[in-house]
Amino acid sequence: MAEAIAYLEKRLSLDPQASITFAELMQGLRSADKSNFNKTIRKHREFKLALERLGLVEVGAEGAGIPNALRRLFGPEEGEDCVSDV
Repeated sequence: MAEAIAYLEKRLSLDPQASITFAELMQGLRSADKSNFNKTIRKHREFKLALERLGLVEVGAEGAGIPNALRRLFGPEEGEDCVSDV
């Protein structure tokens, strides 16, 4: 779990507006089993809380009809490097 969150944080530090596909995240975690990834990470309470904290939502990237990526709906404010809570 912590490794998945750390991956997202690092990836967003490089590009705050990046779309991060679940396939990319799975590859970064060296996890080939999609079912296991969904059960142990994607649906885990801590992961969902981290997504909320990072300002990420599930989206359908590249024309997908179902959510297959994570993305920020709103980026950091100009001059800032993170999304703040209001």
